[in-house]
Amino acid sequence: ESLLSNRGIKICPKENIISKNTIILSSSSKEQASKAYDEMQHGMFTYFLIKKIRETKGNVNLQDLFDYLYFNVREKSLLINNQIQTPTILYDNSINRDLKEIKF
Repeated sequence: ESLLSNRGIKICPKENIISKNTIILSSSSKEQASKAYDEMQHGMFTYFLIKKIRETKGNVNLQDLFDYLYFNVREKSLLINNQIQTPTILYDNSINRDLKEIKF
């Protein structure tokens, strides 16, 4: 199945080009396609991102948000799309804070 039939676009970021104070949440690893959650009319990652932010009214730290996304996106994607989709997080090494200390 081609990537274009999955979500329409593939972007592979260059390695080690993250700017200072930058955190990137990605919907899948670079080897995977990001799939839809058709029943919810969103991408799998987007659905769970919005769900968690709504449930917590935005009062969630980055580590808890990522842990939630990682578990739910992987599990539901495997069950619904028969494919593992693994969210990733990348951040600049100059960020000397625990991700639990970073809130939206």
